[in-house]
Amino acid sequence: MAAGNTYTPISSQTLSSNTNTITLNSFSGYTDLHIVMSYFTNGDGDDLLQFNGSGGSAYEQMELTSYSSASSGGVATFKAYNFSGQSSFRCVGGLGQSASTIPAIIDLYIPLYADTNAYHYVFGSYGTGSQALSSSTTYAHDLWQGQWKNSSAITSLTISRATNLYLIGTTVSLYGIKEA
Repeated sequence: MAAGNTYTPISSQTLSSNTNTITLNSFSGYTDLHIVMSYFTNGDGDDLLQFNGSGGSAYEQMELTSYSSASSGGVATFKAYNFSGQSSFRCVGGLGQSASTIPAIIDLYIPLYADTNAYHYVFGSYGTGSQALSSSTTYAHDLWQGQWKNSSAITSLTISRATNLYLIGTTVSLYGIKEA
């Protein structure tokens, strides 16, 4: 990438009240988007991502999950998943997180979000350590990629909890990347 101001902070918000939904919709003029979310939650549950408030069955993804548990003696377990016909992306499945004091991290990269000539891709990762998880899981990491089978420009992103809440102190930062 050429030198210059190609990576720009667009917005950052820290929750001052608990909620199960965070929407980002003030971005334009960039080639790609990068979202970093450091969050606290009051219990297990899936973290979901939708574009433009669109549900339906247009979301597909492949996911690789790694976690260890007390029952496995701390030995890592790896699982691969393939989801199609979903109503949203699954940023992370309910891996026993119960992070009220140590945050979990979601990192999302969305290339060519404004393109109207092709379907849209997203690349995501999730990670947390033992202090953020329930006693049955000692760490968890996800890597995934997904395709939204819609060629409309992405104008809003909604991240939500299927169950439980994002707690006060959760931070979501949005960055725009300009083609150099």
